[in-house]
Amino acid sequence: MNPSQGALVAALVASQVGLGAAYVVQIRRIRGQPRSVWGRISSARARTYYLMTALVAYLAHLALAVLLAARNDVAPNTRYLFAAGLVAYYAMQFFFLDLLLQAVVTGSRSAVRVLLGACVLPMGVCAWAAGRYAWSLRRRGKTSVAAVVATLAALPLAHVLVNDFALFSFRF
Repeated sequence: MNPSQGALVAALVASQVGLGAAYVVQIRRIRGQPRSVWGRISSARARTYYLMTALVAYLAHLALAVLLAARNDVAPNTRYLFAAGLVAYYAMQFFFLDLLLQAVVTGSRSAVRVLLGACVLPMGVCAWAAGRYAWSLRRRGKTSVAAVVATLAALPLAHVLVNDFALFSFRF
């Protein structure tokens, strides 16, 4: 494993352990609250949509990180850039549930909107880094792998931009 692969694996593991720990603490805190974190979203269908699209985007992002770490033809700066975006994105997510609960209780939703809007930037960095790699694969004639990489990069970015920021942050 070269240094850039190790850095990406370390960023992935640290971000996921940190996110898991933050969510465990926040979910325990939320359980005692009388209000739903869904705010004005009362439809079970809408809630399922948000959760399922989040799951697909999350799995695509993890798969992309693993792919970029595992392949030997990824430029080190691409891995470092992706790792930086990954850490920044998940660090922001540490605060999501607390801000969401506070917004539902107080009625002031601007902090959640700002957070979800800000999350677009590091996810965009991840997508851009992966896009650079996909383009290099395409130039070398590896179009099917390039398409997989591009899809795995586009799904999380589209989710964060459309579902999280444009839809959820203005509807909850």
